[in-house]
Amino acid sequence: MSAKVTAAASSRTMGAMVEFAPTTSPIASVVVLAWKLSTPLVACLRSLRASEIDGEFEVVIVLNGANAATRSAVAQRVRGAKVVDLEANVGYGGGCNAGALVATGKYIVLLNDDTLVERTWLSTLVTAAETAPPGIGAVASLLMNPDGTVQEAGSRVLRNAGTMAFGRGLTLAQAQHSGFLSRRPIDYGSGAALLMLRQTFVDVGGFDPLFEPAYFEDVDLCFRIRRAGFDVVLEPSAIVTHISGGSTEGDRRFRDFAFERSRSKFSSRWATVLAHAPKAGAPVESLCDPQLIAEVPILVDRKSPDRIRPNTVALAIAQDYQAWLNERLDRIEANAELVTRRLADLENRGPIGILRWRVGLWLQRRREARSA
Repeated sequence: MSAKVTAAASSRTMGAMVEFAPTTSPIASVVVLAWKLSTPLVACLRSLRASEIDGEFEVVIVLNGANAATRSAVAQRVRGAKVVDLEANVGYGGGCNAGALVATGKYIVLLNDDTLVERTWLSTLVTAAETAPPGIGAVASLLMNPDGTVQEAGSRVLRNAGTMAFGRGLTLAQAQHSGFLSRRPIDYGSGAALLMLRQTFVDVGGFDPLFEPAYFEDVDLCFRIRRAGFDVVLEPSAIVTHISGGSTEGDRRFRDFAFERSRSKFSSRWATVLAHAPKAGAPVESLCDPQLIAEVPILVDRKSPDRIRPNTVALAIAQDYQAWLNERLDRIEANAELVTRRLADLENRGPIGILRWRVGLWLQRRREARSA
């Protein structure tokens, strides 16, 4: 993978300029992927620029196959950030890996372009990491919905590889009462706003292209961080408003395919761990145990997170998508054939036959209800 690294600057401006101070020794590198949300991206960067932190932080913007409007917004309205220019969209994980390669901070902080951060968000994350006991590998933020309700206060992974966001839809008071707003170990924290030690990120291999184009890459990364002996913790005082799904709107069929594909791969990789996963209603401190399996092989060079070993990821995705679509088309055709046969059968029954059929169906449902 090749990329150009430049400083985002232009003499022409569109609206208020977002300018980040120069850095020589940043404690944190905030990596923001940019694709097609130009206006939300600038709003995100503006909220980030207002951050209060004891020390320096740098911003790395990854143009991940970004559209013209997003490229123009970065070029004309942002100064002082590092810009990694990728001609093609390499997926969320691949883009983050490319940003991490040029990051120089002690911590890497992943931040979605459809977020707004509170003024103390970054300093709170860094302080939590700096003051935490040894063994903390990642710190997750409290994600809020635009309406002021909780989106995620850490998440749990279930036996079927489903995920459960603690506190979803609750007010802060309700989430606090339920015990969700405490600093505590979690199964994983969303990559929408996640801090990690840079060295830990590199040592575990960064994001695995196995999960391209999207979904479960952050769950897998957190599991591998925990498999390496580190904790992933929630810091509820580090608050981010997140427009969930704002950066992935588009082809619903492809999103469904990507989700099912990555979920299947995650289930296969962590099958032993998932077999012992806690139930949805288990106490909040109950966690999966990634230590149950041996070291996890991944496709990324551990020393350089953007150097993907030779593979056919894009071709494999295209072939899997075609097979996924064909399976659903076959299912639709089979259902249509079944409906056609049933309609023909009903037409042949006549009025009395249809009445008998309905009575028989009603009696069958009553028997099933009684035996349930």
